[in-house]
Amino acid sequence: MTIPDAASLQQLKALQRQRHAAGLINAAKRSCRSTLQRRGSIGFDEAQQDLLQSCILMNTLLERLQQQTLDRLQQERATITRHQLRALIQDLLQYNSSAA
Repeated sequence: MTIPDAASLQQLKALQRQRHAAGLINAAKRSCRSTLQRRGSIGFDEAQQDLLQSCILMNTLLERLQQQTLDRLQQERATITRHQLRALIQDLLQYNSSAA
């Protein structure tokens, strides 16, 4: 196993999202533990509510991430790079010179 010495921006963003998702799960656990410590017990309904809220939030985040990915892919397909534009201009100039 090798340890990378650099990471792309996409890899860093993916790690940040994973850390955020793990943080949401830990926040739900802490909420349940806090209620348990304060009251000495925790009702099933409260634990279920905390868990459902975390799941809804994580589902919303996943939907947003999926939409961002789709938007990014669509933008990448529709975007022309400077290199492509330069090559197109050169091809047109060559075509005009050879046609004259």
